[in-house]
Amino acid sequence: MKRSVLAMALAAAAIGAQAANLESQSEKSGYAVGVDLGSALSEFNSDAKELINFNAVVVGFRDAFEQKELRLTDDEMSAALEALSKEVQVIMQEKIEAAQKESVEVSKKFLEENAKKEGVKTTDSGLQYVVKTEGTGKQPSKDDTVKVTYEGRLIDGTVFDKSEEPVSFGVSQVIDGWVEGIQLLKEGGEYTFFIPSELGYGEFGQAWAGILPGAALVFDVKLVEVVAAPKPEPVSDISTPAIEEGKVEVVEVRDSKAAEEKPAAAEEAKSEEKPAEAHKH
Repeated sequence: MKRSVLAMALAAAAIGAQAANLESQSEKSGYAVGVDLGSALSEFNSDAKELINFNAVVVGFRDAFEQKELRLTDDEMSAALEALSKEVQVIMQEKIEAAQKESVEVSKKFLEENAKKEGVKTTDSGLQYVVKTEGTGKQPSKDDTVKVTYEGRLIDGTVFDKSEEPVSFGVSQVIDGWVEGIQLLKEGGEYTFFIPSELGYGEFGQAWAGILPGAALVFDVKLVEVVAAPKPEPVSDISTPAIEEGKVEVVEVRDSKAAEEKPAAAEEAKSEEKPAEAHKH
């Protein structure tokens, strides 16, 4: 056993020494291909790397590259890759659940301690906020559109989103913590919101922003302007439902010419249908 390990180590050292100079183009190309493949494999979760035998990877690469007879059938390789995929999924799921549990516990502790700080107010829903600047303008409702500037942070201070210019959105179109918080502000006001997970992104989080499941969030928000909700336009008589023998037919009037042509078309259709109706009886 010791001899085989020593032999492998010496062989690896010899190969490494041969390729260390990388003087020829073929050596450089080979090294680049190796780096590319190694980088692809390195993207595996660090725990999942233990599921792959590196020496077997080298053997498989060499057999395929040199077009030798493969040592496993297609079915065996498919089964092996499927088994690997399932094992990786189990490991990843365990890590996600562990991270979620930790995120929930850390966020809960953060909010409990934060609620005790001077100036922090807590609503019935659990939303916490601090008034940095009290506004004097309009106060929005959930049906309004608002313009705001903001910065979003994780509880460790990491900024995951920030507006460079005022952005517009409907108050009811954002996470619940924002829907409630924005309605506390008046134009010109600036608050810091501390949003529990259940008022934010909940058990799913937002992977693209680095927001873990169950994570509390911090937002600095300034209300720049309230745009009143548009009044609903009166419904025009563009379409009229006609109920006939239990059926609903929608007749659309596009213009005066179409309005004149439709009755004629209907009469023509009726005249064509009458013989068929008479034939039935």
